[in-house]
Amino acid sequence: MRVSVREVLEIAGDIDGQIYMRDFKLIDQSDMICSLIPELPGGVPALSSGVERELQHAWEHTKEVYVVWKPRKNPSPFITETATKIFRSVDEAMKHFENKGMFPERDLFGN
Repeated sequence: MRVSVREVLEIAGDIDGQIYMRDFKLIDQSDMICSLIPELPGGVPALSSGVERELQHAWEHTKEVYVVWKPRKNPSPFITETATKIFRSVDEAMKHFENKGMFPERDLFGN
């Protein structure tokens, strides 16, 4: 099937709106969210406005909000004031979640 660029552009706004609403619906259905923010070359945080908005939405809807912040640069208040906890590594986050009992006892095969 071939679709013209004009046809795609005509529906792009609808598609974007569906993505936006789907992401918020997934957050609404969750108990918590955890975002990994990597570091781009030059030390810049790889943080999109969409991720910031999702963190804010989760916080406003009383979800637990966890952030794994990898950049050397410290996070802005838009992150620190809406996060339940910020970690500097995935290992640190995993240890925290394990200590909170978030992982049921299972072997490597899920039994």
